[in-house]
This record gives sequence, structure tokens and C-alpha cells, in this order.
Amino acid sequence: MASSNTGLSGLAPISITTQPLSDPSPSSSSNANNANNANNTNEETLTALTSALKREKAAKRKMYSYLVKIADELKTLRTESEQLIAASEYARKAWYEGGMWRGPNVL
Repeated sequence: MASSNTGLSGLAPISITTQPLSDPSPSSSSNANNANNANNTNEETLTALTSALKREKAAKRKMYSYLVKIADELKTLRTESEQLIAASEYARKAWYEGGMWRGPNVL
């Protein structure tokens, strides 16, 4: 056997276990109680997540309806502004009247 430099040659080597350490004598009622608590926790988590999902969907629907309203308003404003721009361009044009070219009135 090879000697180690640690000075712990008489002790068993340390190993990493994959199983968690537990009480050597667990009672069956505590296991059932833990399982019920886990189920309740999972159900509570599930209900909390579903309610959060419903809130998010409602918020998205509300924001989409606002977006549609804003888009409609933008369309109407764009058509109104196009008409006003066309009218102002027409008002700025010179015209021929009574044998003379006339220009827009300047204030």
C-alpha cells in the first residue's frame, strides 16, 4: 500500500455520494405528509402561474386594442393632414385672372 503525505493513512478515504443523507428511521406518516405538502406546493405554484398567465394575456389584449386605436387615429390624421397640405399648396400657387398673374396674399 502506498503511503500518503497527509498523515491520515489509518482513515478510510472520503467519497462523494449522490444520495442525500437522511434519517435512518423515517416514519411513513412524515413521508406522506411531505408528499402532500409537495403536492399542495405544486398546486399553489400552478394556480399562481395560471393566474399570472391570464393577467399577461389580458394585458396584451388591452395593449393590442390600444395599438389598433392609435393606428386608426394615425390614419385619419394622415388623411386630414394630406388634405390640408394639398389645400395650402393650392393656396400658395399663382393664378391668372383678369389678364394678370396674381400671387397669394402675404400678410
